Order: sequence, then structure tokens, then C-alpha cells
Amino acid sequence: MWEPPSAPDAEGPARIRDALRRSELFRALRAILLRAAETRPLIFVVEDLHWVDPASEEFLQFLAELIPASLLAERRRSLHRTIGAAIEELYADRLAEHFEVLAHHFARRAEWSKALGIAE
Repeated sequence: MWEPPSAPDAEGPARIRDALRRSELFRALRAILLRAAETRPLIFVVEDLHWVDPASEEFLQFLAELIPASLLAERRRSLHRTIGAAIEELYADRLAEHFEVLAHHFARRAEWSKALGIAE
């Protein structure tokens, strides 16, 4: 049986407007964060994530898509490299006392021969 076409979605244009506004807001917030990061390192902390509202969760997902995981992993390896080097320098005469910590940092920075050599 033939059915007449349904009426246009009256809420459609409002939903499109809301999505455009949200997109503009996210891009503006991203620009603010990037501008702040140009002058000094920026740490973005999210507390009580289990209470996040849908709009904030959407923004966090937007930000997460912009940060390549490889960048975070490389930064983490770099920090382990720096910490391991500092321990080697500070405790050069007593490395055996710090073998667990050094092995941890060598392993995290993927220097397997050093990590295994420390444990021996």
C-alpha cells in the first residue's frame, strides 16, 4: 500500500547547527591549547573522568585523535632515556645498587642489551 512521504525532520537543521557550533568550539579550544604549547610544555590533566559529561567526552575524543600515539610513545622512551642516563651519572660508582631501576628504564627505552646486562 502506498504511503505518503514523511514530513521533513523539523529538528534536522537545529541538529546540524549544533554540530557545526560544537565543531567550531572544539577547533577554537584546540587552537588555544596549541598556542599555549608553543611557549612551554603543556600538560592536560583530566580529573574524575568517570563523571565526564557527553560534550566533554566528545571533546576529549577530538583531542585524542589529534595526538598520534607514536608521539606519546617516543616521548615516554625519551624520558626513560634521560632518567637512565641521570642514574648512570649520579651513581656511576654504585650502579649495582640501582640495577632494578636501571633495568626498568633501559627496558622501557628498548635498550635490551643494557637492560639484560644490568640484571647479570
